Amino acid sequence: MGLLVAKLEYSNVSVKKLQVAFLLFCFACVPAYFLSALWLPFPQFVYIIVVAAVVAQLAGWWLTVKELIRCRLFISYNFSTYGKMLLLLAAIAFSIKLLLQTGSVHPALSQLSYGFRPIVIGYLHLVLLAVTSIFIIGYIISFELIPATKFVMTGVFIFVAGVIVNELLLMAQGVGGLSYTSIPHIDFLLLIAALILLTGISIVFIGCLRKPVAG
Repeated sequence: MGLLVAKLEYSNVSVKKLQVAFLLFCFACVPAYFLSALWLPFPQFVYIIVVAAVVAQLAGWWLTVKELIRCRLFISYNFSTYGKMLLLLAAIAFSIKLLLQTGSVHPALSQLSYGFRPIVIGYLHLVLLAVTSIFIIGYIISFELIPATKFVMTGVFIFVAGVIVNELLLMAQGVGGLSYTSIPHIDFLLLIAALILLTGISIVFIGCLRKPVAG
């Protein structure tokens, strides 16, 4: 988000509103940790602080999205087509992450969610792969920090496909775990998803090493 804001400062973005969004996320950072432990017998004031943290994150994201919409012409002009697609995917993933956090405010849902390993892993992958990795790839492609050749973009699309497949499998495994339903060959399917991720990012890496062909 810092990288994105640094670029938006050249447009008509409201820096003050983005600073407020930053402070809201900072405030929510530590209290939101307790979302994973609401099943413990915390005092009532801790629960109130956790709910306030969730609301702060939603408010911060709303302010950020509002400013992104205001700067849509600047983004459209300065970000490449593929970059905008990847940034949109990252924004959708981040929105899902916040919605999942909001749902986990309910102690019973929190206990169910954080009690099943596939859901925890899926949540971590949602943040690290779908939000962080896809955003960074979209950013470096938009500003040509790596060559956006067809070979490289093929690797990017494979990587994104791997992220989506991985998340769907983990979600299915988590939902199945909640109902005590076993999904056949899920470990093998997750291995395939990991290989898709590895293949995609390897193609991107090789594409960055390849010398451009002289025209």
